[in-house]
Amino acid sequence: MSVPNQGGPIQTGAVRVEARPAGVTIADIDIPFGRLVAFFVKAALAAVPATLILWVIMGFVAMVLGTLFGFGQHGWMMVR
Repeated sequence: MSVPNQGGPIQTGAVRVEARPAGVTIADIDIPFGRLVAFFVKAALAAVPATLILWVIMGFVAMVLGTLFGFGQHGWMMVR
């Protein structure tokens, strides 16, 4: 009974052979056009709230940095 190799070296007498996993090549993907369109519509609709969330996060970061470093709409006018 032999145990399958898990990608480690194989001892064959005095020669040591390194076993490497075989490469994978995808030749064809068969997706119906309607399902592909539905996927892209769902992805586009999911991008809208994700963009709004990113805007809120970036606005919060800009507010914090503006507070810390004095940047802002009128920050440069307040310096004497």
